[in-house]
Amino acid sequence: MRHLRFGVLGSAWLLTACATPASQSAHAAEAAADPGQVTGPLHVTLLGDYVGKHLRIQIDEAVVVDERLSFSPAGAEHRYTVAHGPARSAPVRVQIEGCDGPWTGTVRLEPTASAHILIQGCDVQALAPD
Repeated sequence: MRHLRFGVLGSAWLLTACATPASQSAHAAEAAADPGQVTGPLHVTLLGDYVGKHLRIQIDEAVVVDERLSFSPAGAEHRYTVAHGPARSAPVRVQIEGCDGPWTGTVRLEPTASAHILIQGCDVQALAPD
């Protein structure tokens, strides 16, 4: 019987220890999160005359595209998921086959809409989501 009481008390102590945060920083991180902030997948869609050219597009240092793109099927588009999170601005670097040097800029990413990268020849523009 003595071992049974220790087992029950030991289990209760262990459960209490697991439910207690290891540090106050865990509470601070939870308190800092804005519960009203919209988060979700962040998308970029390509527009323009990029078909048939090799493109390399980096957003936030992550390579999103590194290939020669062909025409999309009817009704489709070249749309890429960049990340998941809240709305933010991100650095963009676009290299186009046959063009001098890469284009760099920023794009506004929002979880509720797709941002656009417009390519016209060697000219590139980052357009805010609609």
